[in-house]
Amino acid sequence: MKTLYELITFLPNSFKPHFAERLNKLYLFLKKHKNLTAKEAALLYLGNENRIKYFHILKNDLKKELIQFAILNIPRGEYPDKTIQEESYKTFAMYKIFLLNSLRQAGIELAENLLPKLHTLELYSLARIVADDLLTHYSVIDIKKHLQKKYRKIGKEALLNTKDFALVKEYYNQVISICNTRESYNQAIIEEFITIEKAIRPLLKKGRHNINRFIYIIIVCRYIAVHDYEKINQYCDKALGSFPKNHPMIRSLSVVFLFHKITALIPLGKTIEAKQIARDALAIVAKGKFNWHMLLLKRIIACLHGGEYQEAYQLYKAQQKKKCPYPIVSEYWNIIKGYLHFLIEVQLIHPYDNEKFYLGKFMNETPLYSKDKAGNNINILLIQTLIQLKRAKFTKIIDRIDAIQEYARVYTRSEECKRVNLFIKMIIKMESARFHRKGTELKTKKLLEKLKNTPLKMEQNLAIEIVPYEVLWSEILDIIDNKFRAIKINKKKPINKDI
Repeated sequence: MKTLYELITFLPNSFKPHFAERLNKLYLFLKKHKNLTAKEAALLYLGNENRIKYFHILKNDLKKELIQFAILNIPRGEYPDKTIQEESYKTFAMYKIFLLNSLRQAGIELAENLLPKLHTLELYSLARIVADDLLTHYSVIDIKKHLQKKYRKIGKEALLNTKDFALVKEYYNQVISICNTRESYNQAIIEEFITIEKAIRPLLKKGRHNINRFIYIIIVCRYIAVHDYEKINQYCDKALGSFPKNHPMIRSLSVVFLFHKITALIPLGKTIEAKQIARDALAIVAKGKFNWHMLLLKRIIACLHGGEYQEAYQLYKAQQKKKCPYPIVSEYWNIIKGYLHFLIEVQLIHPYDNEKFYLGKFMNETPLYSKDKAGNNINILLIQTLIQLKRAKFTKIIDRIDAIQEYARVYTRSEECKRVNLFIKMIIKMESARFHRKGTELKTKKLLEKLKNTPLKMEQNLAIEIVPYEVLWSEILDIIDNKFRAIKINKKKPINKDI
């Protein structure tokens, strides 16, 4: 179903199906009812769960028709670099089809016009195939020695670049697969990254911008592993400075480094620069796409870490009108909403409307992160605690303290989680002081000093510490007062271990 929905989304809204009537009806149905499973769609469309086999036949027939139509009628890209790549791939397919159908002169002419574009786009594997076809043509069909020499040289260069690109991509895939599955890196992984970096550095060569891009990403990942934000910033600048401004792929070459640069600047305290880069990057990314949402989230986090709470709220409200099609990102937007609502309740933000915030609804809208034990689950716990504290629901906080403590013991013991571990301990101390401000300040004095002396560490994909813990703690102390709260603890109530 996912493939089918992607094809439907890919085609323009103005597209009117012209297939068999049964397929036209299914297309219009799926366009209206998005993100259904095959079983759900079969039940809703056919009214009978037992006809799911027939539904599978229908959807597979529709998929084949849509793929065939899409190949022949690919919409133009939203940006020049995407358009030129699409046109090159289409031209490559056409010249091959011409040669297969003995339209040799038309095919060779297309190939000769295509080869410089493939070189500019650094599509080396395709360039090698085209150069080889042209070499064969001018060696066997239309013998011209000077063109034989020309295309033999181009083919050898393309082959060398293809081999280098394949090697770099192999290392890149290895590094990224590690980065995407962990929040912390042991010494063995760090040493592995250093070894890979040494192996690929000699492959940095002028003019090979696409290969260089992946090499620089690997180098940046090597410094992400040790949270060296100065080095991350430095190598992002090196990469960005190496790409020509008029390169047809400048957008795709640059975005990843702009993203990592923003992430590095926030813990360095350079939030104004981070916001500006995020603003510029958003202008070159397709609006509403995954990277667009990620960059806007980073811009909001830069605002929150720079104390620009009202600006963060304005950005969130502007985005709120647009539906996010990516569940994991949509949940993160919900977490942002939770923090912003707390900042509204403590009057650090002036709201535009009287939008209500319901904790039950919030939990239902973050099912993926609720299961993310070592990651953003902590944000869900903190938002619950902050909102309940502001609403004077002290008993509910106490009922969950053991679970929060267990969470801290199991999931926040690594060096990367030191700040969140300290902050959770401070919340636990607040509860043991019965929410008495003076008592809380005395019990947390050393922890607060440690927190202030522990540098901020930002995740590359999505930040764990969305609002600085020092800011949250200051607001917590303002909420509680110098009154002891003799709150009865319900010891019989089972503790929810699934946090």
